[in-house]
Amino acid sequence: FIAFVHDSGFLGLLAFLGLQVLQVVVAVLPGEPVELMAGLLYGTWGGLALCLLGVGLSSAAVYYCVRAAGARAIDASVLAKYHFLRDEAHVKFFLFLLFFIPGTPKDVLIYLGPFLPVRPHAFFLISTLARIPSVITSTFAGSQFAEGSWDVSLVVFLATGAVAGLFVIFQDRILAGIAALKGKFSLEKHGDL
Repeated sequence: FIAFVHDSGFLGLLAFLGLQVLQVVVAVLPGEPVELMAGLLYGTWGGLALCLLGVGLSSAAVYYCVRAAGARAIDASVLAKYHFLRDEAHVKFFLFLLFFIPGTPKDVLIYLGPFLPVRPHAFFLISTLARIPSVITSTFAGSQFAEGSWDVSLVVFLATGAVAGLFVIFQDRILAGIAALKGKFSLEKHGDL
């Protein structure tokens, strides 16, 4: 596939973009191999741009297909018992964290978008842009691999894996701590009014 994309010019670019879209739509497929391939084929920044374009297109497609299938935002009374889901600002904050933190099932979260009290354009921006740190580490590792810097690729890959592993292991504590900080700052802000 890499040879085909490399030798096929614009058609190859479209084929790669199609693979990126497929990877997000079929949420169980891992994203890192596609991102590594993007870096290998198009460099760090070109690979990042293509991955984000594919993520944006597929996120919109999934979102509107789920919505067309009958998804509606969850009623506010159902969300009332979850303090962090009471308003759009809190939901945006936690969405950003979930898409930003390595190791979270980002592509599965796309399917939840229509159910959340967040406007579509805000959801697309968050679900695409919050992924940049994760994607850029993969495209950088892929580009270094293409240049023959196996050691740099290996270090980036291992460091990213270690950070993701720590987030997965301690995700409950991390999210609870961030929520406590967010609540503290929110109280201080409202207290000054």
